[in-house]
Amino acid sequence: MPGRLISILMPVYNGEAFLRQAMESLLSQSYTDIEVIAVDDGSTDASLKILEEYRRRDARVKVFSQENRGIVRTLNESLRHASGRYIARMDADDISRPSRLEKQFEYLIKNDLDIVGGGINRFGIGLDKPKIYPETDAEIKASIWTLNDTFAHPTILAKRAVLEENLYQKDFQGIEDMHLWMRLSLKNVRMGNVPDVVLDYRRHGDQATKTKNKKWYADSRVKAMNDALAGSGLIFSEGEVSSFYHAVSRGQSLALKEFAGFWLCMKKILSLTVFDQSVKREFKKKVVASLMSRPSIAGVLTILRLVVR
Repeated sequence: MPGRLISILMPVYNGEAFLRQAMESLLSQSYTDIEVIAVDDGSTDASLKILEEYRRRDARVKVFSQENRGIVRTLNESLRHASGRYIARMDADDISRPSRLEKQFEYLIKNDLDIVGGGINRFGIGLDKPKIYPETDAEIKASIWTLNDTFAHPTILAKRAVLEENLYQKDFQGIEDMHLWMRLSLKNVRMGNVPDVVLDYRRHGDQATKTKNKKWYADSRVKAMNDALAGSGLIFSEGEVSSFYHAVSRGQSLALKEFAGFWLCMKKILSLTVFDQSVKREFKKKVVASLMSRPSIAGVLTILRLVVR
């Protein structure tokens, strides 16, 4: 396979417990034309010392250090240090499978994609379970707008321009990845997932995602939807987006009082000209499946209107 340098962005904050496993998994990849851009984000443990050990050992490792700025600013800063034509992500507590980058690069080229993810095996706290994500562009974009899982953030590999032109936004720290997928889905960006496990995703008590409560996620996702759709030329009210989000993603039955807002939000998403018929078809299927899983009068009315639409 011809060389197409891949830069792997790895922000590190107090990651000494698992950092060596993460680094070893990257430096032993079957695809070797890589560089690891490791940015220590003001760690107070031995993370920077460990990174410097690897920098001295392997010229492909580039280490940078800064005061603590958070993951969004660190990722954007990492991108400026990268040399690759392609950009991959990795977290300091995960483990990339040996052929991860080779599989993803081949899949991206073969399917003419701009960004590709892959499946994960979740391990650690009470789990040892694989998760495979939607494979095709249409399935992924429909999943984004029904607020289902689309990519495992630490698995992505993308053309450099995709991330340079769509930097992470600091106002959405904590759901910066979801906000990015929403924005990318409204542009001419082709998406895919390798239908295999490419990364072991560690779950442990110190993860940032464990510190957020359900209400925070609900409020943040509604905010992300509104922000991503703001440039669409359509106006979405907070109530419409909130009704839609709670019915398709929060495990709640659609109430009659929410029906009007839900229907308006759904119609507006379906009217977006950036989505072709395959995306809209998958979107409808996912909405119907969600409503059928929690039957209600309003849900039945929605399904009937979708069937005759």
